[in-house]
Amino acid sequence: MKNSITLNKFFKGLLALIFWLVIWYALSSIIGKEIFLPYPHSVISRLFINLASGEFYKTVIASLLRILTGFIIGTIVGFLFALLTNYSGIAQAIVSPFVRVVRATPVVSFILLAYLWLDNDTIPAF
Repeated sequence: MKNSITLNKFFKGLLALIFWLVIWYALSSIIGKEIFLPYPHSVISRLFINLASGEFYKTVIASLLRILTGFIIGTIVGFLFALLTNYSGIAQAIVSPFVRVVRATPVVSFILLAYLWLDNDTIPAF
């Protein structure tokens, strides 16, 4: 019984994968420009080329370290601001307008500003 449930799950997942690959291929064919939406086979072949390269792993590890650095710095700064604003009404009044602006602004705008203002090495940490 358990094997049939697992097999059923597998085939559902496989069917979903095939469905999205067909959609991806169709959209790539319609657009016709690999710079905007490459074909699945181009992406998969490039992935295997990258996996065979040692430079790929260096880049992935460096990016993950930058992301981790940004996460740790953000957590520490957030924690300190939370403590500060929790115990100080003045600090809360000062920070509150900034927090409201950040909440009201779509995340993608911060990402675009980061691409404009920062160099590529500092964007993941940001």
